[in-house]
Order: sequence, then structure tokens, then C-alpha cells
Amino acid sequence: MRWTRRRIELDHGIRELGIHTVSIRLMPDVTATFQVGVVREGEDWAAAEARQAAKAAAAQEAA
Repeated sequence: MRWTRRRIELDHGIRELGIHTVSIRLMPDVTATFQVGVVREGEDWAAAEARQAAKAAAAQEAA
């Protein structure tokens, strides 16, 4: 099986820090979904979760 960029399904490009959901089509009827955390060097998954929670709280306050 040859991997190509077309197998990766993104709602939007990953251009900012945080947790992003990514789907990969393994076969025509099989898709794997997982989360990717983009953090600054030296940070960990907990920092990504905290940033995501703060972003969601700010968005909720704005609404």
C-alpha cells in the first residue's frame, strides 16, 4: 500500500498550537481517527489540553 497525502482527512490545516483531530483512510471503508497535539518545545500533552480548555472558555464567553 502506498501512502499519499490524499489519505489524510483534515477539516483545516494544522497551523496553530493545540489538539487537532485527524482522520486517515486506511482502506476505502476503513478510517482511523486520532488526535494530534501541537505544542511548544518542552511542553507536553497536558499543556496542549490546558491551552485547548482556555481557548474553549474564551470562545464560550465571547458567545
